Amino acid sequence: MSDLDNIIKPIVDAMKILVYVDDRQVTDLTVKRRKLTEFLDFTAISPLIAEALAAAQEFIYVKIDLPTEPMELNQ
Repeated sequence: MSDLDNIIKPIVDAMKILVYVDDRQVTDLTVKRRKLTEFLDFTAISPLIAEALAAAQEFIYVKIDLPTEPMELNQ
């Protein structure tokens, strides 16, 4: 099982250009690791997550939100 910091860095790097221009635009990250057995509330999950859970395989879920406080990048 990989360390969380080793998992998130390639994801942030891969989203560069596709999601944002520069990874300096990423101001907040919330990273959590959960065992599949810890998911108790299945009432509000997407069909895609439900499918991954049903397959009992590890997966990564990435959620991107708009910033709560937009800011200018200093170039």
